[in-house]
Order: sequence, then structure tokens, then C-alpha cells
Amino acid sequence: MKAELEFALLNAGNLFCCLGFSLIAPFYPAYAKEYDVSNSILGLIFGMNPIGGMLASLIIGKLLNNSNQKTFLYLGLIIQAIGQFQFPLLSCVHQYEYFLTLSFIGRFLSGFGGCTFLTPFYAYIPQKFPETAAQKMAIIEFFSSFGYLAGAVAGSILYEIGGFYFPFLIFGSASIFIALIIKFGFQENNQILTEKQQQIQKDNQIGYFTILKDFSVLAQFNVIFSMCLAYSYFQPIFAIFFQDQFDVPPVDSGYYMSLAPFSYCLGAILISRIKVHKQIAILIGIGVVAISEFLMGPDPLLGIRPQLHLTMIAYLIFGFFIALPYVLTLPSITESLELRFEKKDHEKCICLASGLFNSILSIGEQLGPFLSGLIAEHLEFPRSCSILGIYLIMSTVLYIPNVFQNKFKAQRAKVQNFDEQL
Repeated sequence: MKAELEFALLNAGNLFCCLGFSLIAPFYPAYAKEYDVSNSILGLIFGMNPIGGMLASLIIGKLLNNSNQKTFLYLGLIIQAIGQFQFPLLSCVHQYEYFLTLSFIGRFLSGFGGCTFLTPFYAYIPQKFPETAAQKMAIIEFFSSFGYLAGAVAGSILYEIGGFYFPFLIFGSASIFIALIIKFGFQENNQILTEKQQQIQKDNQIGYFTILKDFSVLAQFNVIFSMCLAYSYFQPIFAIFFQDQFDVPPVDSGYYMSLAPFSYCLGAILISRIKVHKQIAILIGIGVVAISEFLMGPDPLLGIRPQLHLTMIAYLIFGFFIALPYVLTLPSITESLELRFEKKDHEKCICLASGLFNSILSIGEQLGPFLSGLIAEHLEFPRSCSILGIYLIMSTVLYIPNVFQNKFKAQRAKVQNFDEQL
């Protein structure tokens, strides 16, 4: 199977993974209320997805190599499908404990399986497409964002067609179908390492702490953590702010909240079409996102009266510019690691970077709603956004040395290559 066709199929798997993450949002809470599930327990059930994803990313990133990449790709989709298939079983149970057990297992396996697939998928891009990695990442992020955005809509439509169990059967079956194509259609990597190569790999063990010792890499991972934190920060409090400040009904607030994912898709598409300096583009992205946080309320210190159109403009800008660091950070991290480590270690570095990247996404997805809800208990929405903005400004300042450091490393690497050729 050709590389571009493989990429298209893996992107379909990526889309179904992201659709599956947000599938249950519109109809599961109401169904859970029939079993007297409290809001706090409901939050824990939803939170099992990123917890499973975080664990999978760290484990798979450590184990991943070219030989087992295909195995983890189809295994991840199968595990996610098994997680999806737990939810139709809820119609067969009538006890509270069994309902919670199946729900927790289903969400955990869904997140674990999704990131078991996504971690080798992200590692696959710089290995297969080293020259166009940023453009491929932009395409991936477009489909990911579309999946998160459309998952709830698709879930609602399928729920109306076939009832509670129908969405899970459809998405689980689709994941298994794609997994089977990967299993039997993708080319096997039959590369067998010699005893000497195996000994070299054993003697040169590279782990997560090894790559995080580099401050520039650590600063870049902080960027993606801060962006994911910011992106998920508004989930529990935005609708309340709309209702209290602008008298927007909760049903209609979903339309306003879809503006950021929509503009994010536009930003991801634009990045895939143009050539940009990664570090500078990332710096611009996090800087503009930080500024937009102060205008989201806006903060009372600015002396601007809250207006719906102003909040929406800030949210639209937020969604567009957050795409820059989301799309470009992993390729930038990969470049930094390739400049630091020898060529024989590049494959392992890419696998570890992919594992950390997906793990940090899961942690940010978990912490964002929790922190915003916690801060909102003591501060109003505009001020809580400003606190997040201050943190993002600090992340921007920490990232500035990266722009110059990576340029210096790249120039030094070119000089070394030139000397070797001579």
C-alpha cells in the first residue's frame, strides 16, 4: 500500500478516534441520570478517557519502534472498539454498581485504545514524510478538530435513528473495519536487527527523562500543555457565562462555542498550505492566544463593557491562532531532538516525543475543565480568563529562547555536515 494511501486510511482512523471521544456527550448524561448517577460521578466517568489516554501514550511511546508500529496501530483501534461496545451492555444491567463499572471500563478503554493508535500515528508522520511533516500534521489536526466538533452531532443523529446502543455499535464496528485493513493491507516491516545492533540499542537506552533534560524541548512541551489547557478550559464555564452575562440559553450556547473549533480548522488548513518558520509561528500563536484571553471577558481592569460580539471575536481569534502551536510543536520538537541526538537514535526519539505529546494532550484535557471550575468558584469568568492569560504570557516568555537556540543548532549542524563532506 502506498504511503499516501496509508496516510489517508490512518487519518480515517484518527477521525473515528476523535469522534469516539466526544460521542457520548449529548445523550449519555441523561441516560445516566436514570440510574441516579451524580454530577461528580458523571465527571469522573468522562475523565476516565484522558486518564486512559495518558497511560497509553506513556507506555506505547516507550515500547514503540518500527517493528511494532503496525501492531499498535490496529491494536489501538480494536481496544477502542471494545471500549465502545461496553456501552450497549448498559441496557442489560439494572444495578447501579454494574452500570458504573461498565461505564468506567468503557471510557477508560476508549481513551487507552485511542491513544494506543494515535501515539504510533504521530510517530509515523516524521518518519514517512520528513520533508512535509508540518503539512501532514496540519491535516491530522484538521481531522482531529473536526472529529471533536462533529462527534457530539454524529452521536445525537445516530441516537435518534437507533437508540442508545446504536452510535456505539456503528463507531465500534468502523474502528474494527479500519483495524482489519491496517492488519492485512499495510506492509510489514521485516527488518531484523543484528546482534551487534541490538547490543548498541541496549547500551544507548533513551528514555523520557533523557529528552526532557533539554530545556528547549521542555519549553516546547510546556507550550502544547498550555495550549491544551487553554482549549479545554472553557468547557464547563463558558455556557454559564453566556447565560448569566448575555442571557443566551444553554441550548444556543453550543453554537457560539463551535466558533473556536471552526476557526481552528481554518488555521490548521492555512498552516498546511504555506511554508512558515516553525518556532516564530509558534511564538506568534501562543502570544496572540494569551492576548485573546484578556479580551474574552473582557477583564474589568481594561474598562471595556462585556459585549457578546467582542467575546466572540476574541474566541474566534483564539481558535485560529491556537492551531499554530498545536500543528507545529511536534515537528519542531522532532527537529530539536534530531539536532541533539545521533541519527541512529532518531527513531527512538520520535517515538518518545509522540508518546509524551499525546500524554500531555490527555493531561491538559483533564486539568483544563477541573481548573476552570475550581477558579470559577472564587472568581468571575473574565478574571479567571485573565489568570490563564498570565500563565500563557509566561509560557510565551519561556519559549522565546527556543527561536534563537534552534536556529543556532541548525547552523552548527550544517557546518558539521559540511566538514564531514570535506
